[in-house]
Parts: sequence; C-alpha cells; structure tokens
Amino acid sequence: MESRKVNTEASQLVITATNKGMSYQDIADLCGVSLGSVKRWVATGRAREVAIRPLVKKIGRPLLPAEKVAEILIEIYSKRGRRFRIKAVDLGRLAGRVQLKNSFFDALEDALDARNYLIVRGYDKEDYFFFVIRFGQFKKGISYTLQKKDFEKYFEAVAQEIDIADED
Repeated sequence: MESRKVNTEASQLVITATNKGMSYQDIADLCGVSLGSVKRWVATGRAREVAIRPLVKKIGRPLLPAEKVAEILIEIYSKRGRRFRIKAVDLGRLAGRVQLKNSFFDALEDALDARNYLIVRGYDKEDYFFFVIRFGQFKKGISYTLQKKDFEKYFEAVAQEIDIADED
C-alpha cells in the first residue's frame, strides 16, 4: 500500500531542489523516474511518496513562509465558504514544520490579519487546533458590544484590589 501514498508537496520540493542547483534531469535520475514525471510533479504538485522519497532525503522538507501558508488557508476558506478548524499537526505539515514556533505563528497571524482573516488557537482533549475565520464573519457572530453599565460595577472591586496590593 505504500506505493499508493501521495506526496502533495512535490511541486515545492522540485522548486526547492532547482533553487539549490539541481536540474529536472538530475531530480529524475535521483528518483529513478522519467523527466516527464518530474514535470508532472511540478504541474500537479503531487507525486507518489515512494518515487519522490530520494529527493526528500537529499534536500529535506520545504519550509513554507507564513505568507504562503496564509494564502493556502485563505484559498481553503474561499473554497469552503465558511470558517474551518485545522489540527495543529496538519497546519505544521502544511507549513513543512515539525513544530509550530511562536515566531512562525505570529507571522501567520499578521499575514492573515492583513487580509482580514483571523486564526484562533484552541485545545480539545490533548489536541491542539486552530480556527480560521474571516474577520467580518467573526464580527457578525459577536453582535453585542459591552456598554459601560455592563462593567462599571467591577471598577470598584478592581480599585479595592489595587489598594490592597499597594499596601503589601
């Protein structure tokens, strides 16, 4: 069954390899496939996992920048037409990362925010995930804005806590 697995990063892998000086023919020779297969990988973005494995071993997995990951998430959102949830492990795989560091996540948040999208972290029974939602849909879902009367009774309690803290 392993020969049926598909690598959906094939196009990015070939582009990365060519940026490192390899030709399509070099990639074909390394992977034991025809030149046409490599061209098809670039065109479709897909390759049999077993065929492209030598290239992965040679150059490693491509790391997508946060901007590119944001574009992909927005494309998924556009196709679905609504918010969605993605597991942290799948987001990491999409970005080509084993671990999602805060610096990458911050850059992804900024890239999505610049396009009026939000990404929200969540946790559910030992499973981290993210919600991606268009800002307008998020705002529409939260229609009530707190008024001063809703929270002014808390000002007195906060002021008392501050006075107590200052005494210590």
